[in-house]
Amino acid sequence: MLGVFFSPGEIFAELARHPGWIAPVLLYTLLSLAITYSFTERVGWERYLQRQMERNPRFAQQLEQVPAEQRSAMLQQQATISKWIGYGIGTISYAVMIVLVAGIMLLAMNVLGSTRLGYKTALAITAHAYMPWALAGLGGLAVIYLKDPSDVDIQDLLASHVGAFLPEETSPALRALAGSLDIFTFWTLFLLAVGFAAAAPKKLTTGKAFGIALVPWGIYVLGKVGLAAVFG
Repeated sequence: MLGVFFSPGEIFAELARHPGWIAPVLLYTLLSLAITYSFTERVGWERYLQRQMERNPRFAQQLEQVPAEQRSAMLQQQATISKWIGYGIGTISYAVMIVLVAGIMLLAMNVLGSTRLGYKTALAITAHAYMPWALAGLGGLAVIYLKDPSDVDIQDLLASHVGAFLPEETSPALRALAGSLDIFTFWTLFLLAVGFAAAAPKKLTTGKAFGIALVPWGIYVLGKVGLAAVFG
């Protein structure tokens, strides 16, 4: 898995001959669960929810009208629900994401790149191409323990995208677009391109594979921006 960072071409060529994907997916899952546990213990979901509610003026006004005892009980209930949702998402999110992305990228490469790769190969490439997110997970753990708990946002631990630097009054559509311009996302797209090019060298160069990988990613971003524009 570490070889992906130092000699990705050789690693992906080997994966094309002997596909494997379980180990990286287990690593991502463990890191995700570790982040949820660390956030729960050090920051606390009740504190986080309180801060999120305060950022919503309309909801904050409604919350002030609720008696203090009911408000506390409501926050505790929501915190418990959020915690278990976090553990649930941490358990299955990466596995589901990699399975879906592998299928989408395989379709794109086979149709637009005229390759004849199998799903098992695409799954191995995708699972290892997500290794930058393991670094992001380690960085997220460091943020949780080194940063002031009141400033930790579990939805944006590393601020690795352009949206993290936009002002609060930015429109939802622009924020959705900027949030997609992420260092780890483009790193993953690049590794996907290297992987598929290594698996089908007669059909793909890294540049061509990267261009193909941008197509489904671009469609996803357009859909995300559109939904944000409509629903805010």
